[in-house]
Amino acid sequence: MCASHCPTIQHRIITETFLPLDLPPAAAFFHRNLNGVTPSDYGPVTLSAQCTFDGDFCSQDFLVAGDVASGRYILVGALTAERSLSYLVLERRQGRFTGVRVRQPDIGDGADPEEIVVIEGGDWRYLVLDYAARVAARAGIQTSEPRENLTGYCSWYYYYGDFGTGEFRDVVATLNLHREAFPCRIVQIDDGYQAHHGDWLTCHERWQMPLEESAALVREAGCIPGIWVMPFLASTASEVFLQNPDWFVKGEDGTPYLLKGWSPPPDELWACLDTTRDDVCAHIAGVFKAFFDMGYGYFKLDGTGMSLPAGRRSDPLATPLSAYRKGMRAIRRAVPEAHILGCGTPFLATLGLVDSVRVSPDTGSKWQAWELPNEAAAAPQAVNEPCNFGVPCLRNALHYSLAKWWMADRWFRIDPDCVMARDERTSLTAGEARMSALAAILAGTAMTSDHPGRMSADRIALFARAASLRLRNARPLESAPGNWPQCFLGTLDGRNAAAIFNDSESTRSYTLAELGLPRSASELLHPLGEVSETLELPAHDAALLVEAVPSKPTPTTLKTCNEP
Repeated sequence: MCASHCPTIQHRIITETFLPLDLPPAAAFFHRNLNGVTPSDYGPVTLSAQCTFDGDFCSQDFLVAGDVASGRYILVGALTAERSLSYLVLERRQGRFTGVRVRQPDIGDGADPEEIVVIEGGDWRYLVLDYAARVAARAGIQTSEPRENLTGYCSWYYYYGDFGTGEFRDVVATLNLHREAFPCRIVQIDDGYQAHHGDWLTCHERWQMPLEESAALVREAGCIPGIWVMPFLASTASEVFLQNPDWFVKGEDGTPYLLKGWSPPPDELWACLDTTRDDVCAHIAGVFKAFFDMGYGYFKLDGTGMSLPAGRRSDPLATPLSAYRKGMRAIRRAVPEAHILGCGTPFLATLGLVDSVRVSPDTGSKWQAWELPNEAAAAPQAVNEPCNFGVPCLRNALHYSLAKWWMADRWFRIDPDCVMARDERTSLTAGEARMSALAAILAGTAMTSDHPGRMSADRIALFARAASLRLRNARPLESAPGNWPQCFLGTLDGRNAAAIFNDSESTRSYTLAELGLPRSASELLHPLGEVSETLELPAHDAALLVEAVPSKPTPTTLKTCNEP
């Protein structure tokens, strides 16, 4: 890091306050963050307030404000999330940034607030990396480089809820048959096997194989069994809810506080388990211990972001976040050797409690979508109408995954959701499939729902590249406000490399010089072979360029994940 990038730093402990900013009058750069995978609007995370006279710009956990012309940037961010999340608002008054309001709503009188750090430096990307490192150090996370990509199969994005034992046997046999070309370490059963949300150890009628036998079948194929669970939620149709109504977070009227879930009836209404109760934590730990004893070594914990309702709990001093962390600790203690993926988790509050975290909304078999996968297709009102930012599709998953580049292996493994490489049951083009695969190469996580027995050889080869290649030390090349990150520089097997996503609607040109590469480089995704001077990349396509002559590897400090 050069001298202009070196940050100055100060620590403050606050609950709700206003931090004045001393930035040039023309400062208009704003980089925001989301604490979970649910997008808050259509826009990218890096914005320009150039034309805003008065306004408030919201973020969670941290934000960066700065002046591109002078290279002055200030990051304000939370170092901890023990009892409350931190919400930040960048104020713009009379055409200039005046300060940041920080609110921690769950810090009560006399309680220790969450720590806030203020860092100033000359490059916003290095400030974000510095912030990530300081948070990891504060959380006591030990760091080292992951050995290899995490690869596996997840049933959801091909079968969704219609995944039964017949499909399961077929998938396991096919994965075993294609092992050499389709490397798969994990086979994870997703939503649909259980009788009801909450009754995780009781199977639905479509799942006619004992869960122990299901795990044994996967292990016989040389893979690690995985399973989907929403650990803190139960539907009103479940036995655990009907038999233990006192186990759940309550509303002001004393009855269980209900949430509208995404599942069809009778599982559409969910209640949240009160993890401040020891008997509830013992129940949750027992479920995971039972799965682990059956042979399951990988757990996808879904719906965790919906597990923080501000209702009444057994412990009146607990906050939604402290209760969530107590429940997560109970799971971690129950299965310390397992690999845990948090899905929908509040990122900062989950540090040290999981091995991997989903960092995007759900992906899908369409580039853009206006409806859920199980709904009738809805046509947009106009050709350029943005897709619904909460609907599963590749565009949403890709953008929010790339925005979390700075988390990768610094806080945990990041999961950009499943690689969509298939060429059937999809409307994705070959270029869009390459974009999905390249996101996995940046993340080091290559899960898929594709059926290898129904894919062409070139699409299987694409997933094989996603499973074996890794761009390390990735950082975005450009910082242009109003755009999602598109070009990432890093190293691949010790060589300088560049990952390029053209999410625009037209062909774009990229010179190798601006990518920090020599006049010729190899392209590995299509593969195009040797590229000289300039790369012409079509719309909705991706490329992975690597220099021919190895450079001296750059040392890294990365988080160790529990390897299943």
